Amino acid sequence: MIENAIRGDRGRTIAEHNLAMGKLFSGFAAVAANNPLADRRQGFTAEQIGEVSPSNPYIGFPYTKLMNSNAFIDQSAAIILTSVAKAKALGIPEDRWVHLHGCGDAYDHWYLSDRINMHSSPAMRTVAREAFEMAECGLDDIAALDLYSCFPSAVQIACDEMGIPLDDPRGLTVTGGLPYFGGPGNNYVTHSIAEMMNTVRAKPGSKGLVTANGNYVTKQSAGIYSTEPAGKPFAPKDPKIYQAEIDADKGPAVTEVANGSGTIETYTVMHDRKGPSFGILFGRLGDGSRFMANPPDDPALLARMAAEDYLGAPGKVRSADGINTFTPD
Repeated sequence: MIENAIRGDRGRTIAEHNLAMGKLFSGFAAVAANNPLADRRQGFTAEQIGEVSPSNPYIGFPYTKLMNSNAFIDQSAAIILTSVAKAKALGIPEDRWVHLHGCGDAYDHWYLSDRINMHSSPAMRTVAREAFEMAECGLDDIAALDLYSCFPSAVQIACDEMGIPLDDPRGLTVTGGLPYFGGPGNNYVTHSIAEMMNTVRAKPGSKGLVTANGNYVTKQSAGIYSTEPAGKPFAPKDPKIYQAEIDADKGPAVTEVANGSGTIETYTVMHDRKGPSFGILFGRLGDGSRFMANPPDDPALLARMAAEDYLGAPGKVRSADGINTFTPD
């Protein structure tokens, strides 16, 4: 649903957006192809990632198989964290030291229904601001990036909120990302931080930015790393200070039991091995309030919703037995 909201915000057709997602993730696949630790090293093209085929079916529209996290794999990573005093006591050479210069942690509203929209992340915007402010640097000072890449939406939103072009010449990953490098759930970030350590060590004095994400583009974190000492004590701001501004900024009222005319705000169609299986959508009633519903259990309608653009489609929502059902006109 988040991805289709992004598509609507950009004014793209389904075909245009699928190709754009494929192009975005082909860059990740190319990095994985050259990473001996990556799980998928085939180096998929934009067309192979974005086009639906028997070997690359929709999982949850608009995501094909190759756009999904590769999470159920056997991987491990470790990071050794010490004080400077302990590193010296252990005799760790200083050319192996990497310092955390800036960081931030925040989260968007837990329920999607409480968010202003589904195509942005105030938490990511805030986390980036706080990390750069603490590190006393800007985006142009960053030499390497690894943006959390569970799905294209997480990467696109992070780029939007931080002002990073999707085709940034620095690249958006140092590993190959969750779909191609792989990663056991959120612990992927242990791998991306570990690889960023290698990246900044290879270019002493450079800075690397790593982002992390949890739930439905909900929990956001960022860290800025360098071999150079920060030059000041490590003293991050208490996240509660900036979390309050995010919490206070909520979306429209929510109508839990919805009846009447409305339009689709965003939606998805989940697929199984046989094809479309069920749909979920957010909509708006005439009074502007938001509701959540399922479309009717109609295979033909579900197939159309994955082939044609139903964003903004009008229809009627009815509530019965605790379930809202939205039927497009």
